[in-house]
Amino acid sequence: IGEEASLKAAALATEIRQSGMFAEFDVVGRSLKAQMKYADKIGAQYTLIIGDSELDCGRAQLKNMAKSEQTEIEIDNIFDVLKQEI
Repeated sequence: IGEEASLKAAALATEIRQSGMFAEFDVVGRSLKAQMKYADKIGAQYTLIIGDSELDCGRAQLKNMAKSEQTEIEIDNIFDVLKQEI
């Protein structure tokens, strides 16, 4: 994850928290694999994968951790998708 993606992740986490949901994002620089293991360990229902390439195209990967299903979504529509899922 580059600096721009990290800033976007922080902003999205803040917006998600303000909407009443719980959100975390990696601040220690773990690998994607380590981040997913951590998300599983804490019982995260969903993970959102955002990198610089995802920002460039305006899309991210939303993973349902229980079902191990991953869906590509528009970053700007994350709240609409989460409301439908939850």
